[in-house]
Amino acid sequence: MSKKDDTPNIKNIDDGILESLNGFKKQHANNSLMQLTYIEGLISKLNIIRENMLNMVTQSESLLEKCHPSYLASAKNLLYYMALRSHDIQSL
Repeated sequence: MSKKDDTPNIKNIDDGILESLNGFKKQHANNSLMQLTYIEGLISKLNIIRENMLNMVTQSESLLEKCHPSYLASAKNLLYYMALRSHDIQSL
């Protein structure tokens, strides 16, 4: 066996490293895409909840007009809370 046969083929090693690196990049890209999709889903759910909270206050304007000004902020806060609790937020 010659000296040349005992030496590892550098091209094969480089190709193996590049293949591993490309696999890592693909996996990382897939994870990033999954995280982005998850975050977009959360944002969508939170926007729906926010809209419902704002709608509840808007729909309750006639009741809020009867509220003493000292308690108006607390009354709105209670409405926001009630709207929030009407959703299943455990998964958020």
